[in-house]
Amino acid sequence: MVPTYSSSQEINTIEACRAYREAWFTSTADDVKRLPVTQLVHRAEQMMTCAKEIDTKPVSANMTADDAAKALIANSGYPILAVVYYQEAYNRAAWFIDSKHLTQEFVTVARKTK
Repeated sequence: MVPTYSSSQEINTIEACRAYREAWFTSTADDVKRLPVTQLVHRAEQMMTCAKEIDTKPVSANMTADDAAKALIANSGYPILAVVYYQEAYNRAAWFIDSKHLTQEFVTVARKTK
């Protein structure tokens, strides 16, 4: 059974990171179509936080070689999901800028006001 989680929750344990990673992997195709850009970026940031700060040592000394390989492969899911979410957010932002014929001056001002 795949756990379901709200994207607004903060992920702060190894178990939660892994559960979100698995749940979001199964729903990625649908999620990138329906989630707003802010939520896509938030998910990407959460996955990067899991990889960089929380689930930093997926392999332990008592693991078999097969288990270690599986753990490392699964751990690569964090940056993969982050890239998928960031890419979709970027594509939407780029489409919006292009479709509105926004000038470079507008983009520069928008960046400065963040």
